[in-house]
Amino acid sequence: MALLTQRCEMHKAIISSLALVLLLVTPPLAKAQDESPLVVGVERIIKNKEPNWRYIRGIQSGRVPRVPSEKILVTSLWERKRKNGKREGVSVNIYEVSSVSEAGRWLNPISAGEVTSSWKVEKYQIGDEAYLSKFQNGRRYSLHFRKNNIVIEVSGESLDSVKRFAQYVVSGITAI
Repeated sequence: MALLTQRCEMHKAIISSLALVLLLVTPPLAKAQDESPLVVGVERIIKNKEPNWRYIRGIQSGRVPRVPSEKILVTSLWERKRKNGKREGVSVNIYEVSSVSEAGRWLNPISAGEVTSSWKVEKYQIGDEAYLSKFQNGRRYSLHFRKNNIVIEVSGESLDSVKRFAQYVVSGITAI
């Protein structure tokens, strides 16, 4: 009887382990199947151009969409360690909306300068419409722009990095 009980316990342990493996493996596989080709392309370009940067996918919770059709394609943070040991990060958020006019409406508050007084906004040349925002004369930068019905937000402490990553996103959108 003790041998039978040990076998049952062993089978339970094996089944529990398999169930745990399925729970851990299935969500990433399902996510990969539903992934936007645009996001995959942009991430591939950034990884190829910036091999010393690593990225972390994020989740935006509690965020109210700027326009009804807004769909978050990706929220990511790209990080690297500088030569001086200090970390640098660039966040890239990509949204899809239903139309070009919706993309324009998404950018309206920024284009109208409806930001706090610490931020200064100016037009910028990238994509179809773009705005570069500077926080406290250069402590942080955000570049908001659209390309067709895709809206992008790239921000970080280094203006050069923000501009470079924004260009990678445009290349990824254009490649699709």
